[in-house]
Amino acid sequence: MPTHIHKYSPLPSDHPLVKDGTKCPGCDAAFQTGDVTTLIAIGPGSDDVERRRARDGKPYNAIAIPAHYACVTGEEP
Repeated sequence: MPTHIHKYSPLPSDHPLVKDGTKCPGCDAAFQTGDVTTLIAIGPGSDDVERRRARDGKPYNAIAIPAHYACVTGEEP
């Protein structure tokens, strides 16, 4: 469990998450201009080097998915 969850700046109208209609996995709502987001790390993906590092308990580059900061932390939007 991470000890710090990064809070990103509000999404601008030209951000790909807004333009593509991507939905938050927490609430299933499409990301909108002004939404505050974070990233949820889900693992090393298919990269053999990153998988090995993860298995060995070493830092690794993770695949991550965007979510509303409030959906992840419970903080009011």
